[in-house]
Amino acid sequence: MQMQKTLLDFWFGPLTGPEAFNRDRYDLWFQNGRAYDQIIRERFGKGWRQAVAGELDGWAETAQGRLALILLLDQVPRHPHSPRYSGSVRAGSSSTSTDPGGHGARP
Repeated sequence: MQMQKTLLDFWFGPLTGPEAFNRDRYDLWFQNGRAYDQIIRERFGKGWRQAVAGELDGWAETAQGRLALILLLDQVPRHPHSPRYSGSVRAGSSSTSTDPGGHGARP
């Protein structure tokens, strides 16, 4: 659970509510992503490898866990790795599956 929170806080910044948005994250997402590559590799590289291996599939049971899993599989590898190493296929299945809690999007 701690890795989920750490990843979400890093990626989105502190969120004070559902409408909160931190514009300083634009740098990370769209402008200076390469400046963050080493930081992301150090903080989340191990988690990315675990997610690709399926070791974190249980995260998909909650909305926050599913979002963290999608970030690990789809966004994290875009920084320190070539996109061909992306876990996008696994991220896609996490984002479109349906779960009893109603957190999953319906295809």
